[in-house]
Amino acid sequence: VYGNKGINGILTADIVLNKDLMSKITIAEDGTATVKDGKTVRSWTPIFKYINTDRNGYSGIFDGANHTVSGAYVNDSNGDYSSFFGLIEGATIKNFGITDSYFRAKYTCASFSGSAYSATIINCFSEDCFVSGSYKVGGLIGYFKGGTGLNNYLVPETNCIKRHCLQSLFNSAT
Repeated sequence: VYGNKGINGILTADIVLNKDLMSKITIAEDGTATVKDGKTVRSWTPIFKYINTDRNGYSGIFDGANHTVSGAYVNDSNGDYSSFFGLIEGATIKNFGITDSYFRAKYTCASFSGSAYSATIINCFSEDCFVSGSYKVGGLIGYFKGGTGLNNYLVPETNCIKRHCLQSLFNSAT
């Protein structure tokens, strides 16, 4: 059980999970990351994920208060929902940035959220991030559904930016 998925939060400072992450890893053509000899990297566990048939999406308001998280590292080539927030549903994410980070999954992979349902993203950015997967992969959001708009797919993104982000789709053996 994940607890209160509707809790609201405000980031009060920048958070560095792995300082200068991209200088500590080597990325192969297929998107696989290898930690360089002598370097240490801490892995990030996404906040709220889809587990079995239970959608456990974050549904609160997260205000980054113009702060960033840098150095997030998720390297799960057979997994899914590899991102800062694994899954968001009806959530609002605002005034937040993710930098110098690496996210890899088989499915639903992005810097902010692997999947978003009826969510709103405002004044956010992803910069100097590498995102890799084989299906439902994106810079900010890997897969989104809900709201209104073309074919019922819409995540309102207002004043959001992706800078220097690399996105890779790799071939899956399954």
